[in-house]
Amino acid sequence: MRNHRVCNIGEGGRRQRLWAGALMITVGIAGALVMALHGASRWWLVPLFLVFWAGALGLLQAHEQTCVAFAVLGVREGEGGLQRETDSTALRKVRRRSLGVLAESAALGALLTLSAALLLG
Repeated sequence: MRNHRVCNIGEGGRRQRLWAGALMITVGIAGALVMALHGASRWWLVPLFLVFWAGALGLLQAHEQTCVAFAVLGVREGEGGLQRETDSTALRKVRRRSLGVLAESAALGALLTLSAALLLG
């Protein structure tokens, strides 16, 4: 079971990141299909990676209930908005988790971009 203190976003933030992530992945897939249909240059894979990375970041932040930016700033969502995280142990845990979210989202973005590259031929 997850300890509530190591999460820095609430249900609203989780839902927002989930939808934004899904939207970005959908945009990335549509972009890859358009690129394949029009024989686009492989240079278009660079912005496509950014779209896939952003989508993966949103999905993973939602899953882990950890906002990377909030972790860097040392804040969390509270009932009255953003609040400074005063528990140093919780902050250390959420920052460690945010590094994992960043690494995993970059890997997933790269994997999706590689898939798009294979689609381009």
